[in-house]
Formats: sequence, C-alpha cells, structure tokens
Amino acid sequence: MRACRVSSTVIFAAALSACTAPAPAAEDPDFESAEYRAEREAMRREVAPIRAALIRDLYHRWDELAAARAGIPPKDHAWWRENIEWLRPRLGACGAPEAIDAHATASHGRFRYPCENGALELEIWIDYGLVDRVRFGGRGIEAPEPVRAAAEEVVAAMPLGDVELDRWPAGDDFISDFAVGLGRCEIRGTDITGVRGGLFYLECEGGDAHFKVGLDHRDGLPRVLRLWPPQDERHRYRGRFGV
Repeated sequence: MRACRVSSTVIFAAALSACTAPAPAAEDPDFESAEYRAEREAMRREVAPIRAALIRDLYHRWDELAAARAGIPPKDHAWWRENIEWLRPRLGACGAPEAIDAHATASHGRFRYPCENGALELEIWIDYGLVDRVRFGGRGIEAPEPVRAAAEEVVAAMPLGDVELDRWPAGDDFISDFAVGLGRCEIRGTDITGVRGGLFYLECEGGDAHFKVGLDHRDGLPRVLRLWPPQDERHRYRGRFGV
C-alpha cells in the first residue's frame, strides 16, 4: 500500500496507520545489510498464519528487532507496544492463533488466540512483506473507562440528529434506514476492546446492532464511529473495524 489507509484500533481501535514504507530501525544497524535484505525478501513469501504466530511471540515479549523482522514498520512500534502493554496484564498468557476468517488469503487473515482471561483477536493484511494494516484487541475484558464513557455518550444520543452528527464524525452508518429503525439503544456488553477503542453489542427498540467507537489519541474524543447489523461470526468485521 502506498496510499494512506488508517485502521483505528481496536479493533477492533486506536488507529494504526501504515501509509509509507518503514524507515530503517535505529536499533538495527543491519537493516539494509545483504543478510537482512534476504530476510525481508523471505518475508514477502510468508503467509498470514506465520505472522500471527510471530505476533503472539511479540505479545509475550516485545523486542524491537524481532518486530521489524516480523514485518512491522518501525514507525508503528509505539502503537503496538501501547496496545500490547495494555492488553497483556488483562488477558494473561495466550495460546497459538486459531484462524477464524471465512475469507482468508495468503496475505490476509483473522485469528483468535485463547488466553488465560479471555482471547486476543487479530486481523492482519500483508503487503510486500510488511504488515500493512491490522485490527487488534481483546475479548472477555472490560473496555477502558474513557472508551466506555464515550460509547455510552454516543449511544444515549441515538438516533443521532444534526447536532450530534456535526459533533461526531459518525458518517452514513447513523443515517441509514437500519440506524433510524433501531430507535433508542443501550449497550448490552463489550465485544472487543483495545486501549483507545472498542466494539460493543447494542440492544435497541428496533433490534440488535454492533457499534464501534475509536478515540482520537490527541484529545480523547470520539472520532471514529461505526454501526453494523448483527453478522455471522466469520464475516463480522468486513468494515473498517479496528480497536
């Protein structure tokens, strides 16, 4: 990918941006060495399940060089560390990744890692050996208080009128026939969460829904809002989910 695409995350978040090729890692003077170039060429042939296993290792023990060699651009390391350091004490140790995506390809897949206190979930896209886009979050744990509070504020205002739509960049999701038909809603539970975003189950007058909120890292305000009808587990996150 060379055009900028942003995933918030969680995820499911909280957005990871991977808009340009990575600069060499300061901690890795051999980044451009012949040996490392060979490793990077090999990474181009690695499929998503291999990366999912490497990310599990990074979850348990973060290492800058290992992260770069797993194809994570160095400029994105801070985002990964922030999310991992928030998730790890809440989820505990996690097992091997299990593929749960009905539309997986060699360069894209969605995985769940069973953990001591819930589950870690990852959706990953690989482009020319690099982790191009990711959605990453935890199941079975409570959302951070700022994320939960922002979600409750938005849901309490649904169905959103002009004032709320001017205040929050909610997009067309919240003016669709589906959204209007939901009527008043309340949060029934947390699905997946990360340090700056979460996906929630809604119970509404007109039926159930999934709702995502992502907070701006600069001011903590809701900047990413999405709304979906309930979907089959294998297909749920086709939209711009990312905590």
